[in-house]
Amino acid sequence: MDNQSIKRKGYSKSLNKEELWEIYKSMKTQRLLEERLLKLYKGGQLSGAVYPGIGQEASMAGIGAGMGKDDIFGGTHRDLGVQMMRGVSLNEIGLNFFGKKHGPSKGRDGNSHFGVVDKGTLMVVSPLPDSAPVAVGWALASQQSNSGVVAVANCGEGATATGTWHESINMAGVHNLPIVFTVQNNQFAYSSPNEVEFGTPNVADRGAGYGIESKIIPTRSLGSIEKDMSISDPEAQMINQFSKNISMQDIGLFWQLTIKTIGDLRLVGNENLALEMYIMQLVHLKNLEEGKTTRFDINSSDGQEENFKERKMIENNIETNLKNKTKDQLKSTNQIKTNPIKNSNVENRNAKVEITSFQDLINQSNKEKEIELKYDLERNVKLVRFSKGKIDISFNEQLNKNFIKDLTEKLLQWTGERWIISLSKNNDAKSIFEKKQESKIKLIENFKKGELAKEVEAAFPD
Repeated sequence: MDNQSIKRKGYSKSLNKEELWEIYKSMKTQRLLEERLLKLYKGGQLSGAVYPGIGQEASMAGIGAGMGKDDIFGGTHRDLGVQMMRGVSLNEIGLNFFGKKHGPSKGRDGNSHFGVVDKGTLMVVSPLPDSAPVAVGWALASQQSNSGVVAVANCGEGATATGTWHESINMAGVHNLPIVFTVQNNQFAYSSPNEVEFGTPNVADRGAGYGIESKIIPTRSLGSIEKDMSISDPEAQMINQFSKNISMQDIGLFWQLTIKTIGDLRLVGNENLALEMYIMQLVHLKNLEEGKTTRFDINSSDGQEENFKERKMIENNIETNLKNKTKDQLKSTNQIKTNPIKNSNVENRNAKVEITSFQDLINQSNKEKEIELKYDLERNVKLVRFSKGKIDISFNEQLNKNFIKDLTEKLLQWTGERWIISLSKNNDAKSIFEKKQESKIKLIENFKKGELAKEVEAAFPD
């Protein structure tokens, strides 16, 4: 296929090659920085928190690129991209996250709660969007001094439900202040979808109530293009058709699984293993009957009781046959090269092997001569919790890379049901082999303390 240039429209058409490069470099840097910070945080190397703006890089870079050198930005905890576009250095950001005295907050904070006024960014604080009234005050001062400075106040759509935001935008509208309010509508304010957040079709519709002109940018790219060459027309049509059938509930469950997998990565040395578990869990999500399950509890912490009703609801709605579309998707995934139930039939569905404990699982593996699986279960897997349909484990680095796939296949084959295998943060769990070794050592120690051992030692002192 011949390479075709991407045609830009609007403001993006006025940008030269160097400007576009700076914007792209900012986007890429933001992504790499936040991924690294997130990894440090999950590894316990950062005392503060990390609030990534992953997926919003283009918005942040675009906002920063459109501001003048004297303009002021009032943002939130996910706006590191704008901070960088305003000239805040990676060194300053790093010093602040590590709580160093030479950082912007002088060691008083350890995350994205900072601003560098000299570079045009206001202090970020936890209550959102508390930088908005400060930005409004700056805009008022600009108007009174005729300095030409424009303020920008950014937040997510959830923060627009607060009185602070409404008071700020109302004052800006009444006094016709030089300020731009930008809102990142990511469809969810924590767990609240748009339809329960506001009654208007769009967040931007709220501006009309305050006499402020509003515009909607329906994409996260830096400008309109006539054709996206990264996907073919048939693929674009398939995506559009598929997206019509996706409910907000499905999206919520998908992101729960995604966020859980990101958390699992710090527990797993082999990233392919975490991805494989992620795909297996998505298979569950794909095969839940529509409208039956209200929430998929995948984040149950160690020591907490499992929500039995929800788990049972999930179990009852899992089908044993995947639809063709799902099978096609799995074929293109490196971690799953074959369909786990390619030859699934009525006999498979009627399998009634009862597995009610971890030992039952090991015994069944031994009975079916699944030696490698039995070896992993005994030596490399550390059981945290076992219940019907779900197994929580931790493991060592010797675990077979195909363990999750193999175990899921066999459980489906033996029980006729698909099980959930999830990772746990419990570092105190021990494998069966380790428990046996500890028991063996304990028996030897007890024997050494007995009379028989003393007699043997006396008879054979050497």
